[in-house]
Amino acid sequence: MIYKGDIYHMKELIEDKVYSLTSLIKFSESPLEFINLFKIYLTKRGNLTIKIMNSNILVNKDNVHGFIRLVRNLSRCDVNEEILSIFIKDKLSINEIINNEHVLQLLKALCIIKKLNAKVEDLGNKALIDLPDTKWLIRKNTASWDLLQGPLLPYLHEPYEYSNWFYKKLSHVSCFVDIGANIGGYSVRACINNPYVDVYSFEPDPENYNILTTNLSLNKCNRAKTYDLALGDSNAILPLYQPDITHMGSLSLCREGILRGYVTVKPLDEVLNLESPCIVKIDVEGFELKVLKGMVNNLSKIKFLIIETNDKDTITKFLNKYGFKLVDHHSINYFYARRK
Repeated sequence: MIYKGDIYHMKELIEDKVYSLTSLIKFSESPLEFINLFKIYLTKRGNLTIKIMNSNILVNKDNVHGFIRLVRNLSRCDVNEEILSIFIKDKLSINEIINNEHVLQLLKALCIIKKLNAKVEDLGNKALIDLPDTKWLIRKNTASWDLLQGPLLPYLHEPYEYSNWFYKKLSHVSCFVDIGANIGGYSVRACINNPYVDVYSFEPDPENYNILTTNLSLNKCNRAKTYDLALGDSNAILPLYQPDITHMGSLSLCREGILRGYVTVKPLDEVLNLESPCIVKIDVEGFELKVLKGMVNNLSKIKFLIIETNDKDTITKFLNKYGFKLVDHHSINYFYARRK
């Protein structure tokens, strides 16, 4: 349904009688209806120059999706300007915002941060996110990704995997192994949600590792042990690449990009003799099979596996030989359980 009032206020917007997106949304009875109308209007009229937030923007087929995403983000909550200024120092034009994926994701993440009643402290090139139940150190230059990996992992990044696989099964195990721990989104919550579980966190990137250890300390995760190395099927020193400059979760031993440095690789079987039962999370950007081959002696002690992979068939075939079955999947994440 399209409200007559929406059509009227769209006309006002075009005639420069409405000067901000916020006021236009407040005039609308439903922001979602406004968005649908906006799509229809753009389709019929073609390019429109819209005056918004003291910035002129030409909305066309190339940037309309970014603009609609911006509308959605701003219509769902008011971003705290003081918090936003911590992460974005320069005043950006609307064109710069809608063409910058990092900023769009950041706006969305900060809306949720506000809804969670988080406190944000500026620490120079980093920030401290203080949620009611956890605390997180994140980097400003990769804030959109760090917010997803740490504070917002259960809310925005992997809510399905977190609630249906990790959280539900954590009370059924005595240890959690986090392979590709990043800044500790899962490791910290393993400590918080089950204070009796032993946590083993592996993260080869020095920068990620330092933030991981800080986040575990901030949250008093006394039963967590960290390892600044990568896991594989043999002992080696391998290059670690970053394919995406703003994506600190894309670090890979097998996908080329910006060279981050060289890291130590060991088989898990040489590092740990796990206690049963365990849940293991593997997020290693294409290195999954090598990680699994390096932990065959421990597989009998593992009850559940959460694996991100683009090679589901190969991973499933390998795990079937060791008594695991594929139980569930979401996107490129897969949940395996030991057959009873």
